[in-house]
Formats: sequence, C-alpha cells, structure tokens
Amino acid sequence: MHLKDEIKKLIDDKTKPIGSLGVIETISEKICLIQRTTKPVLLDPKIIIFAGDHGIANSGVSKYPQEVTYQMVNNFLNGGAAINVFSKTSSIKLEIVDAGVNYNFKNVKNLIDKKIDFGTSNFINTKAMTKTQLMNCFESGKDIINEVSKTKTNIIFSTFPFYNHFFCVTCFCIKRYHSFF
Repeated sequence: MHLKDEIKKLIDDKTKPIGSLGVIETISEKICLIQRTTKPVLLDPKIIIFAGDHGIANSGVSKYPQEVTYQMVNNFLNGGAAINVFSKTSSIKLEIVDAGVNYNFKNVKNLIDKKIDFGTSNFINTKAMTKTQLMNCFESGKDIINEVSKTKTNIIFSTFPFYNHFFCVTCFCIKRYHSFF
C-alpha cells in the first residue's frame, strides 16, 4: 500500500463520518506526506497571523470597517481572541505580524513589524498593490519563515485574517535541515 493510501485509510477509519473534519483531514494528510510517515511529529509548532487591510473595504463591500483590523490585532496581542485560546490550550506559540494594517502601531510588544503599507489600494480604482509592494510581501514572509527555520519548529500554521468575507490558512512544514517550502 502506498503511503498516501495508508494515511487516507487511517484518517477514514477513525470514528467519524468520512470527510467530516474537512480541511483538517487535508492538512493532516499533507503533514504526513511531507514527513513521509503515518505518525508525524510536530516540533514546537507556531501559528503566525499576518494582518492587513484591503482598500476595497472602503467601497462598502465589507461586513466590517477597516478599524476592526487594528482592534483585532490588539485583541490578539492581549490574548482575547479565539485563536489565543486555541494556541494556549494546544501549546502552540502565536505570533502576530503587521503586514499592512491601516493603523500606526508604535513599539507594540510582541507585534512583528513587516508593514508594507497602510493597507492596499482599492482595486476598483487601481491595482491593489504595486509590483514592489508584492515583492516586499514575499520577502517579508520569507524572512519570517527563515527566522523560524533556525529554531526547532518544524511546522507553521499561517493565517491571513480578512474580516471582510474569507479566511485563508497556509501550512508550512520545515525540514529538519532548516530549508523551507
């Protein structure tokens, strides 16, 4: 039996309806495949939240105004959000990155400053980001992952919370010899 088939069987044979855990099953399978085992080990896992604002929010398409983003960042930093409870009870370190919040945080403890700009532009009127801003985003993300890769951490769950309508979760698994993908 191939590893992928073994992993799927192990997940499907749990006492639950097949596929009922949704994306958790997909992430579990990916972690197993990356580590090439049916019994993965998560070393010093981290959750990294990258926060930023969209310019389109000012066109009335968002459920929440941009002010909610900086309020949520402060809530994360003060331990008041659901993700704080999850990370604490799961013994997962939580890190918050200002990647482009439309607010001027001044020397805030435990906030990683990787601000590209004060939010993006409204893409109805112009491009949301310049090519330089986009490249700076990639470089900032790479810098953060490279720093984490110097530690014992072998997995990062990275979230990009957009309070408008969607939520994106990315999972990075770091090889033991400290390269990333």
